Amino acid sequence: MGLQTMFSPDYFLTLLILNRYLTWSITENSGIRKQDTPLVLRSVAATSVGGYLTFNFVRDKWAKLEKFLGDIYQPALVHIVQAIAARLNTRFELHEMQQLRDRYDGELGAATRAVDQGIETTMIQIQWMEEKLSTVATWMEKAIQESSNRGKFKL
Repeated sequence: MGLQTMFSPDYFLTLLILNRYLTWSITENSGIRKQDTPLVLRSVAATSVGGYLTFNFVRDKWAKLEKFLGDIYQPALVHIVQAIAARLNTRFELHEMQQLRDRYDGELGAATRAVDQGIETTMIQIQWMEEKLSTVATWMEKAIQESSNRGKFKL
């Protein structure tokens, strides 16, 4: 996602809407059923715009999520953390995930393993980015250039 896209009014509007949706998911009488909260969090986390937004939301609203979801919190958190970790691929995000684990050490319960696996997944994705991204980017640039020289784009 380029800087021009990130700073467009549509991008900020999308973030605002997604953040409101996340907030409604943990608000009584918002119209979102409590049992659908994990689905909302996972769905927003799976988007390119909402992945990091959801991570921040879960980290910042940890106590409220736990209180709101009650008995379904621990099992739901496993799937939410997996959805968030699937999109993390920078050292900063790795550090944030490690801080989450350290901040809530002893409170994660069943989600402890999911957080540890999320950290491992992020490390693997960082390694892939460091080893392969420039090769893939070069290949794509070459393919685009060759296709545009022929008048059509083919990969």
